[in-house]
Amino acid sequence: MAKFNPGMEVGTADLAAILGRTDRWIRDLENQGVLQKTARGRYKLAASVQAYVEWRLKAEVDRRYDESDARQQIEIERARKLRLQNDEAENKLVPTDLGIAAVDFIVGILRTDLAGVPALITEDVALRRRAEDAIDQVLNSVADRFEKASAALEQGRDPLEADEALDA
Repeated sequence: MAKFNPGMEVGTADLAAILGRTDRWIRDLENQGVLQKTARGRYKLAASVQAYVEWRLKAEVDRRYDESDARQQIEIERARKLRLQNDEAENKLVPTDLGIAAVDFIVGILRTDLAGVPALITEDVALRRRAEDAIDQVLNSVADRFEKASAALEQGRDPLEADEALDA
């Protein structure tokens, strides 16, 4: 039996035959930096086989990781979708347009009800006007804040952050 020589060199065709690949495939691996030539069309056999095995193992680990990551993302999305369906079925979620319409309706009723407050408080016309002006000022401020919050909701942003400029 012949003794193994770790520094033994082989040609492209021999290396391809040993690895069960084509000459072109060997050249592609060399271009990728996986295999190193020692001379034109020559490769150290032991180093090339080790490099090939290492490359294949890394590729397999990367492939499994990518598949695992993709499966995990799919499971996360399925759980998210199920959670949203459950929340909707339990009336924990409200479409944005319905939420905005409900708040708009309540503010409209509040505006109407507050319009009669000055007459309930006093018969003095000048005092009524001052009360009406104060109520209008507050309601206009509420309307501005509501408009900003509605726009934020429709854009998918936090409506509580939409009015920070007014609070500053």
